Amino acid sequence: MLGRKDYTQEELDHSKAAIDQQLAVYMTLVKAVASKTTDK
Repeated sequence: MLGRKDYTQEELDHSKAAIDQQLAVYMTLVKAVASKTTDK
């Protein structure tokens, strides 16, 4: 398997932004579900 260990700052910034966006959407979903149920 080929791999790499050197990434540009642009690649790192883009990856972090994508993860932050996905996490924000997930947290919105968690809040929406939690407000509709009494289950913990």
